[in-house]
Amino acid sequence: MHKPAPRKDAGFTLTELIAGLLVASLLLAGIVDIIRRYASTTVEVKAAATDIRDQRLLDAMMDELVRLDPGSLRLTPQEIEGAIGGTPVRARLTREPDAMRLQWSSPNLQRSLALPEGSAFSQLPSGAIAVISPETPTPLALARPRRTLPFNCQFDTVSRTCRQ
Repeated sequence: MHKPAPRKDAGFTLTELIAGLLVASLLLAGIVDIIRRYASTTVEVKAAATDIRDQRLLDAMMDELVRLDPGSLRLTPQEIEGAIGGTPVRARLTREPDAMRLQWSSPNLQRSLALPEGSAFSQLPSGAIAVISPETPTPLALARPRRTLPFNCQFDTVSRTCRQ
């Protein structure tokens, strides 16, 4: 019986093995980078979605102030009280270790929301109510409560009152 002679190219050379390991390491480095970028993007998207949700909730809360019964608004930097159709509406800012917490109670909403440290309620010269924060130059939220005027009012746009 004749035995076949061993082939000299039956295995990999050292150069081929090093080239294969180099390609594999580059592929693994690329996969790790893709996973890292995906993870950081996911965190940023979740944070943005949370910010949008919180802003929409704050806007919904402030929209309720527009419907307050005339004359029922009481405002301090830490609290808003009023009534809608005789039902009380209350918003209170409380300090927590890492942020301010807005507690909202009204006929339509019972919510709690985190706001930046130092946030407060403020009434602007125009009569609008704002949630302000020292971290941002513009208000976080703004509401313009409706005003009712007597039937026989002759409104003066300069003094913003009825003429006598």
